[in-house]
Amino acid sequence: MTRPIHLPTSIEVNKAQTKLAAEINKAKASEVLKKGKLDWSAFSWDLTDLTELSSPAAQRPVALMAGMQTRERYPENWADLLRTLIVWQLEEKSDVREKWNSGTLRSSIKSARRLIDNLLKDRTATDITQVSPAVIEEHLAELIVNKDTGTFSLTKAIIARLVSHGVAPQLSGIKVKAPYRANNSPSHVQASNWSEIVALGTAYQKLRSPESPNSKRDDFDYLRYYTVLASLLVCAPSRVSELWRATSDIIVLSNPLEHVGGSIPKNEIENLDFKLALVWHPVKGGQPVIKPIPDAMQGIALDCVETLRTYGDKARSTARWIMENPAVLPFEDDVADLQECRVSGLINSAQLKRLFGLPEGQNIGSYTTWRSNFRRTIATHRKTGGGPGRTDHYCFRTLEAEWWQLFQKKWKSTSGVDWPYAVNTQTYKLEADRALLLIYEGQLKPQRTYQSKLFLETPSAKGLTNLLGDSSGRDSIFKRLDIRLPDGRNPSIQTHELRHFLNTMAQRAGLPEPVIAAWSGRRNIAQNAVYDHRTDAERLRAHGYTVVDYDEAQVDDLLVHQVGQTFEGTIAPPSVEVFSEAEETVRDLSRSLMISITQFGFCVGDLKSDPCPHAMNCLNCARLVVCKGAAKAKTHIEDKIRRLKSQRNLLRAHVGTGGKRLKNDKILPHMDAQIAGAQDMLLALNDLGIDDGSIIARRDRRGAHAASFADRVEHFAAEQRGIQSSRTAVKND
Repeated sequence: MTRPIHLPTSIEVNKAQTKLAAEINKAKASEVLKKGKLDWSAFSWDLTDLTELSSPAAQRPVALMAGMQTRERYPENWADLLRTLIVWQLEEKSDVREKWNSGTLRSSIKSARRLIDNLLKDRTATDITQVSPAVIEEHLAELIVNKDTGTFSLTKAIIARLVSHGVAPQLSGIKVKAPYRANNSPSHVQASNWSEIVALGTAYQKLRSPESPNSKRDDFDYLRYYTVLASLLVCAPSRVSELWRATSDIIVLSNPLEHVGGSIPKNEIENLDFKLALVWHPVKGGQPVIKPIPDAMQGIALDCVETLRTYGDKARSTARWIMENPAVLPFEDDVADLQECRVSGLINSAQLKRLFGLPEGQNIGSYTTWRSNFRRTIATHRKTGGGPGRTDHYCFRTLEAEWWQLFQKKWKSTSGVDWPYAVNTQTYKLEADRALLLIYEGQLKPQRTYQSKLFLETPSAKGLTNLLGDSSGRDSIFKRLDIRLPDGRNPSIQTHELRHFLNTMAQRAGLPEPVIAAWSGRRNIAQNAVYDHRTDAERLRAHGYTVVDYDEAQVDDLLVHQVGQTFEGTIAPPSVEVFSEAEETVRDLSRSLMISITQFGFCVGDLKSDPCPHAMNCLNCARLVVCKGAAKAKTHIEDKIRRLKSQRNLLRAHVGTGGKRLKNDKILPHMDAQIAGAQDMLLALNDLGIDDGSIIARRDRRGAHAASFADRVEHFAAEQRGIQSSRTAVKND
């Protein structure tokens, strides 16, 4: 039955519109706008100053007042609604003196834009006060179908804010059930496979040393640096953001188990592979986490750390000098004559070129940074001499003041936090001179022909993403080095897939769940399953069953492996579904469901979303399917029938004498039904008219193969009815 939809009256709409106008005016005067230096009517809002970035690798939160796909500017009333929603969220944190995580706020804003896109597409409302609840419910339902649980939750929160502020009272009655997703189901993110890991290892080896032939490339430093970052992620299951939280004196433990304690005897510790570990600072807060490194990866981990440390040594030295001498230009040894500028107060064009690291043939006047950001210094221009001997001078003090202002602005733009911090959150603070990932501006950009040592930055996380996968701007490292997978394609890897790969390998190796959780920096052990991408057969083998992957099995193999083992009701996610009449081989079986493997056969119910309606009553359930010719399954069913009949006889006798303490009278009908179901299944298994290998299911199992079983049951029932109706009283003629 469809729930009736309440359409707001004109009086209610007018009241809501008045409230909406008041809320917009209130948002325009909010203190958070002044604090974030935001222009209300601007097309985009940079919310960096009002949020907390977990690391320089995090994306800056920029809100566009435009559609998600079209990037066309919203009509002003819808743009005002989006701005008001953002202000409400910022005020929620500001009131408790906290800041939003930049990623969380970005996701919420994107959800709001997707919602507005749908409302504009519908074209039935001119503002939020006139939106029909049916339109919102349709949008939420679409998110459920697409399994976009994150956007669904954020959209529900947006609607709740609109209702609580009184601007959309008609949406208060929306009833849409959130899509259920167990916290222990495998993530949609796939783990990297071995071929991709080998490809990454090949790239690492090709770029391992500066003496490599590839070092002649213009972008060698770019390729090598980011390949090392990716390789370090393969050594320990870390999030990419944790790389940007690493210190230059990153702690390397030679025997990590001595530091984590536990009851492992010392003589056993010596035999373990994990003799080395890196200490990481979790992005999600908490104490530093010790992540051991397998023996095979320890040399690579140390080499990667040392390479990164070498790239950043000089930059960290400059950072330390600036921190000790704020607002004072740093000078390198090779420009010692610049020290005279401090005394004279003047700097000439040649000295400026060396200071900015410009190539010999470039004129200072063509340097964009100089023209755009040192206008007050340019205004101090003076000439001495004439002709070829003319010298251009500028005020050194003015230059220094403008550099310091620009330095802090550039640092905030790239790192997301104020100098001198590389990371500055409530749980973790890292100053620039201790950051492992610190470089000079332009140090890793192949298109730059010079390197300025006046500005510092951390490498872009986008560079790592572009390196591992194809992007519109640059080819991946695998294309550039002509590294291919066995099928001829170039690999494309997401950084988080490496974390999933290591977690899955740990599961395959049989590491205890608490160890995997600690290794990954995870508080909830149940979350291990989200990163577990083992196949069905691997999970079953981990429980002692000798099985193979069903995708690799032929029809006869399925029959052998189904009845060749005695299963004891083990639940194993996810697995097969009965194939339809149009499907002829086991290769076509769907693996989207969870199944219960019993000694009788397979349960094909979707236990992920639908709980079992006949728990412990498999033989009377239409979800049970059995292969004809399964000798062991037939034997187990015969034994089950004997045991059930014996138990039923005992219970009948007990109930007959008044024994109802355990509600045995309620159990008897279920036992009768289970015995009847088992007898029906046994009837089909003994039927010579059904070929071996046919899949048998009860009659109400839709799409079950060999549905003639249902016809036989119906025919048998019809015969029984016919016999009963044909009986007549015996006449003694």
